[in-house]
Amino acid sequence: MFGTKGGLTGIIADKLDRATIGRALRARHTFAATGERLVGLTRCGKHTQGDEFGIKGPAKIEYRFLGNTGWDEIAAYDHTGCIWRRDLQQEAGYSERRIRVRWGGARIPDRYRWAEWRGTISIFNGTINPVAGGGFEHQEESVWRAGPTDIGFRTDTYGDADCVIIDVSNLAHCRIRMSGRIDGYVKVGNPLEGNPFVHCPTFEWEITGAELLESGSVRRDLGGTELFLGVERVTDSALPRNVGGSLEIEPRNGPHGFRPVYFYGRQTDDAKAWTSAMFIEFA
Repeated sequence: MFGTKGGLTGIIADKLDRATIGRALRARHTFAATGERLVGLTRCGKHTQGDEFGIKGPAKIEYRFLGNTGWDEIAAYDHTGCIWRRDLQQEAGYSERRIRVRWGGARIPDRYRWAEWRGTISIFNGTINPVAGGGFEHQEESVWRAGPTDIGFRTDTYGDADCVIIDVSNLAHCRIRMSGRIDGYVKVGNPLEGNPFVHCPTFEWEITGAELLESGSVRRDLGGTELFLGVERVTDSALPRNVGGSLEIEPRNGPHGFRPVYFYGRQTDDAKAWTSAMFIEFA
């Protein structure tokens, strides 16, 4: 029903005892993951994630993410949204042939929220080589070769994203089309007949390989709760499981007199981790 493995909360504490863990929780020295054993850490001088502190001038935040399948992207957010992003696929060097078609989101922000996707990815004027699906929650989700130019897919997304990675010959001159239907939870009636998502029961979208090679990724929003389609270039190289660095945050307070800054990481299998926010008051 919920489509998750059960989220995890990580706690940063000096000792594994009741009092120390309680103090760390109240201080928000925490990070969260979607169920995988992922770690997200941030520091700003002597301060760690969750802290409230004042500072003069820019704030230099150090971050580190530890995972198990390779990190796809790392991003930083404040009260206005995303303020910075690292694309690890691009840093590793895009492949000239491999692309990733992704779809995801949910219909509503509530129970029984999932979107049931049934569709086809068609490649015209190009050759489909190896194909591999990813991000699936259960064994009924799958992708398959539906013909010389077509790949079929049937998956459910609960706010997460599923994907298929395709090796395409002649990418620069091909056309990529996604088409299909979005169903939802059937509360009354025959579940085999489906329950079309009223705001977007069907979708059809086409881009060219030339557009993708120029931009690196393209995305189309479908409404609902962040329902989307996306086509992205990916690398042939192995992505890092241990990613670190630093980011300088410019002095700017939000409407409540401070700037909340937190970090987010997503792996290639769509597993995610978030750090607690630092609440920085700039002098």
